[in-house]
Amino acid sequence: MAEKSKVQKSPKTKVNKTKNNKQVKSKEPVNKSKTSSLVIGSVVVLILSIVLTLAFPYLKDNITSLTKSTTTTTTQEGTEKLSNIVKRQHDEFHPKLIISSDNNSEAKYEFKCTFEINETTKELVKQFPLTMKMVDLNGNEKYHTLETPLPVRIQPVDKVRLGDILLFQSRYLAVFYDTFDPVKKYSIVGKIDNPEKLREAVGTGSITAQFIQDDYSQDDKE
Repeated sequence: MAEKSKVQKSPKTKVNKTKNNKQVKSKEPVNKSKTSSLVIGSVVVLILSIVLTLAFPYLKDNITSLTKSTTTTTTQEGTEKLSNIVKRQHDEFHPKLIISSDNNSEAKYEFKCTFEINETTKELVKQFPLTMKMVDLNGNEKYHTLETPLPVRIQPVDKVRLGDILLFQSRYLAVFYDTFDPVKKYSIVGKIDNPEKLREAVGTGSITAQFIQDDYSQDDKE
């Protein structure tokens, strides 16, 4: 009976050994695959590191150059804008002209003006806000007689144009609503920048008009 039991146990032992061998063999390919993946990953990382190391100085130089270029452009634009503002402040006044008809005081027109800076306009601006009763002359201008004479600075005027603002002699301030060849000599005051509706605003009779300073003009005066 003892011998039979020994014979029965021995096949089980062989079966277990066979299973163990299969497990070991099946694990070996997995381990090799993982090792290969790790090696490939390490090589890729190494290559990327080398590429980035070599490319970094180039990228750094490009980024620095781009930053400097952008900063320079922005600085130049800011300087140009500032220069234009300073130039305008020293070369021009920018008052407004408000016109209402004596026949219809409810209808008001507002115009933007550009005045030259000269002795005439400097004294004229000191009288702002200036309310004027303006009468028609020759079917092409409205003029107002100033109480205080202004300095005269006669300049050649080859053609009077729609929207021109001129001083005749020292007291007659005129706004022209037509274009023509002048026969008189004037001191140049300035012009209306948007004269499209000027003829409609002045009509054919007398008008009430007012020169006022906007915020920009007030800065100019100061």
